[in-house]
Amino acid sequence: DRFVETKNGKYKILPTVLGVGGTSVVRLGERVSDKKLFALKFFKNASINDIQGAEKEYERSKALGFHPYLVNTVDFDTDITYPIHPDDGGGTQKVMAVLVMDYCPHGNLIDLLMAAGNNTLSEETAIHLSKQLLTVLEYIHSKKIAHCDLKWEQVLLDNDFNVKLADFGSAAENFER
Repeated sequence: DRFVETKNGKYKILPTVLGVGGTSVVRLGERVSDKKLFALKFFKNASINDIQGAEKEYERSKALGFHPYLVNTVDFDTDITYPIHPDDGGGTQKVMAVLVMDYCPHGNLIDLLMAAGNNTLSEETAIHLSKQLLTVLEYIHSKKIAHCDLKWEQVLLDNDFNVKLADFGSAAENFER
């Protein structure tokens, strides 16, 4: 088994890769204390600006507080070393930071559109998801935060296919309009 420890928890790293970006890889993880699943975003080969951005994203998430349509960011730590799977050569991997977030098992809106066929959703589903998205946007705007990178890939879907807005790395704070 492979584990990563942060200041606030210990997570088992599961084999599933949820996403890959230019400076990060997101893997499925399980918190050891309660077996709850999370998305673990590992920042590899990232610049100090990327790490500071991740830390700001974590702080913004904490400042926003809980909302049913926001991805909750639960943990953040820097200078992390974790074991590499033996099938990948073994050893250890050092990463600059890890961000621990809610796991959304149903992917994002692009995944949902592709699964729906003909890239269309029923009117009922589209209205349901649009209302949730507008509700969470109204909430974050009331906190004087603008997302600034809103796209279908940032709108995730939880266990019940409810919207979970993610990725506040580009967000603007204290905006007036």
